[in-house]
Amino acid sequence: MKKILQILLFTPYALVVLGFFHFDSYAAITPRFFISEEVNFGVILFRNGNCTMDKTGQITDANPSIMCGNANSGASGTYRAGEFTIIANPNKQVEIKINQLDDQGDGIIYIPGGELISDFETVIIKPNVKQSINSGSSGTIEIKVAGQLFIANELFTSTEYELTIEEGIEWNELP
Repeated sequence: MKKILQILLFTPYALVVLGFFHFDSYAAITPRFFISEEVNFGVILFRNGNCTMDKTGQITDANPSIMCGNANSGASGTYRAGEFTIIANPNKQVEIKINQLDDQGDGIIYIPGGELISDFETVIIKPNVKQSINSGSSGTIEIKVAGQLFIANELFTSTEYELTIEEGIEWNELP
């Protein structure tokens, strides 16, 4: 099953939202995918730079400039790591792939990071790599997604940028 990753970028006084949207090709299925919280980098500045969000939603900026709205930049915003859940059959292997957004000519790159968590094991997310996790006795897999946002080109102020990864999250319960 495949999900669409939609990334909305707004310059000063707007939010950056990374959204994983779920579309089923048929009704009443098991396993199921749920969105609890979208990834949100908060307000970004329109200059070049990069920032990293960890799985708890903490943002750190890296050189050459401060571009994400954290406490050190003077900009305000609400930062949240994405939280998604897969309900699978208990004790089954589930294959999950979280894809990154490469530069589409606008200088914006998003590299996901985070963890896949079940009551059996925890797996560190590797972008663009299919990874297996045991669903454990509960059959519940939590996906905590954060990552790195890079902006190589200056963005226009007060402008909304919408970027989409058609298959942002791919997953499948293995037989």
